[in-house]
Amino acid sequence: TWIRKTYRRVMQGSMLAVGVAAILIGLFGRFVIRVWAGPPAVPGALLLWLMSFWVILLSYTVNQAMLLAATQRIQLQSLSSAVSAVVTLGLSIFLVQRIGTMGVLLGTMISYILFVWAPQGYEVRRILRGNYLPAALC
Repeated sequence: TWIRKTYRRVMQGSMLAVGVAAILIGLFGRFVIRVWAGPPAVPGALLLWLMSFWVILLSYTVNQAMLLAATQRIQLQSLSSAVSAVVTLGLSIFLVQRIGTMGVLLGTMISYILFVWAPQGYEVRRILRGNYLPAALC
């Protein structure tokens, strides 16, 4: 019960903070970058919004990873991260040749959703239901 309540509180708080920051970056990031680094450094709006989504996705999976590590369920993380790295490389190369720099980010996000977010989410749900907790934590 404590793990479930704490995980949900941490997830809600971090998603709120990161979500608000990502929306602000999506809305005002081009202006800030233009002032800070000059017009040549300003990315396209779509790329900036994709980066904002990436930060939200990354934050979500980091929270999942912390729960998995705290409950000593790191085997899935290791495997899914290794698979994701290989798929990210191949998919990013493929996409960057077709759509440019956005392809690297899209390749990373697609790979992360399929091979990190989804498997970790499945494992997190099992943990929060009370399945597969190490004996030391029960």
